[in-house]
Amino acid sequence: MAELQLPKRRSIIKGAAWSLPVIAAAIAEQPASASAITSGGSYFWKETTSSKATTLSAAKHGLSADYSLQTGLKLSGAPVDFEQNCAIVITVFFNKQVTVSSPYADPGFASEPDLSAPGNIFTFRIKAGSGSLLGFKVTGSKPGVLIATSTMRVENGHPNLSWETIPTMTSAELVR
Repeated sequence: MAELQLPKRRSIIKGAAWSLPVIAAAIAEQPASASAITSGGSYFWKETTSSKATTLSAAKHGLSADYSLQTGLKLSGAPVDFEQNCAIVITVFFNKQVTVSSPYADPGFASEPDLSAPGNIFTFRIKAGSGSLLGFKVTGSKPGVLIATSTMRVENGHPNLSWETIPTMTSAELVR
């Protein structure tokens, strides 16, 4: 049985460098009002004492990993009434092509593109609420460091909703 090796610093730095233009483009697409915290509420990357907001946990074999993400909503002032089609839009950028399977979200979601095809950018629209949980399995095509960078925005939301504009990043070493 092969011994699990931690990613090399150089691999992580190379992957992060590849991700920077993608992150910059994602941030640039957000409207100027997105960074202002309003009197309604603000979505944030939810971290706890036992877990980070996003995680990518590699399996011991099979070139796969489990991805998970949590968001929360901090209200300021009166509760926000959510529009029928209001959604938290999470876009996950990977530094390599992956296949996504077994997605779940609470509350429900829709995804782009079709998850049956490999890709490196996936978008999930999750019904807005007091926060959300998103998870799925990713499978790569070769061993190495896999970096996931995630962004969020609110779509069709109340004008007094804002969201975190700084992306969150996580990585794992895929092994055969």
